[in-house]
Amino acid sequence: MSSRNKLLLTSLPAEIIREIASSVAYAGDLAALCRTSRLLHAVSTPVLFRHLRLARVMQTLHLLNVLKIHPKRHKCVRSLRIDLPDRPSLWDSLFISTDILWPLEDTLRRVENLTTLYIRAPNFSNDKFLAIFTTLILPNLRSFSIHHTGTYSPILSSFLNRHKDLTHLELVRPYKTAATPDVLPLIHLPHLRSYRGCSVYAAHLVVSNQSLAGVQIWDAPPATELDELFAALAAATSPTIPFTLTFLWDGPQTALFAPLGKHLPHTRALDAGPFAGYRRPLTAASIKEISEALDQFVSLTTLEFDNVEDSPRIDNVESLSGGRPDPPSFSVAEDLATLDDWITHCPTLTTCRLHCRIWTRQSGKWNLLFE
Repeated sequence: MSSRNKLLLTSLPAEIIREIASSVAYAGDLAALCRTSRLLHAVSTPVLFRHLRLARVMQTLHLLNVLKIHPKRHKCVRSLRIDLPDRPSLWDSLFISTDILWPLEDTLRRVENLTTLYIRAPNFSNDKFLAIFTTLILPNLRSFSIHHTGTYSPILSSFLNRHKDLTHLELVRPYKTAATPDVLPLIHLPHLRSYRGCSVYAAHLVVSNQSLAGVQIWDAPPATELDELFAALAAATSPTIPFTLTFLWDGPQTALFAPLGKHLPHTRALDAGPFAGYRRPLTAASIKEISEALDQFVSLTTLEFDNVEDSPRIDNVESLSGGRPDPPSFSVAEDLATLDDWITHCPTLTTCRLHCRIWTRQSGKWNLLFE
């Protein structure tokens, strides 16, 4: 570097150098920038460690070792995302269940400014992994996400109850792999605004400030007690908050609307459909059932719905691509008639997805946007 460039660089305020470092998109490029000079190293290194994204076991172990060697970096970490693959390499698989657990726990106990933690570890096949959270306290944590294959655990409930300031929570488990526990502690999160994950933990949420605004349920078993679940969610939100719900399951789809309208009539947006099944056209009885339930909703504007119930219209010939029956085409005119019927019961409805078509209503008329 020429003396002129060095003089120009040293004349810049640290705030500007920090902004430059923050604009670098890739961690590798930012690390190279840190090695350019002592000044850039001093200013840019905290930026490098602010948001850590790890996708391999060996990469994770290396990063945890660096943090152990350089304890001053602990205060720099604001978010940590560990997203391990479903099929790790042979070398990575040797370290999944042993070497990574204790370094990870040690690091989490030291990153006192951590606000966001995301851990997806599909190959941790038992609850040994959850032992990390037994006594762990992260005082500044606001967003917590975990994907794991263990059982429904009181350990997680206890961990969450020690973090009352959480606003975003994600608890995802593989679909229908463990029995629902007889007793699971309630989860008290007074400031929670968003939840994504399994229905079992969702039914145990207690949000005293009624701040819950968005829920995404992706793996509810077909036998889910909808009244119990929606009653719990209703207690966690307020009619003054625009509530959005995504509910994907393989139970009877039309059975969703009545209990939802009963407990959460202020739902603003609903996305419902199959989790693992395939879409089927609506029957006349299903259309009528949904219409009657829509009377209960007072502010529903967006409805994205794909039915999964049995219908005599289904062709049982397996498709060549997916090995599943292909649902026959459902005419635009039939969809339009269905939507016209629905808005007589729910006049606030303005956007709808039905049979893979997207409709929007303007000036009282439905327009087809996408097919």
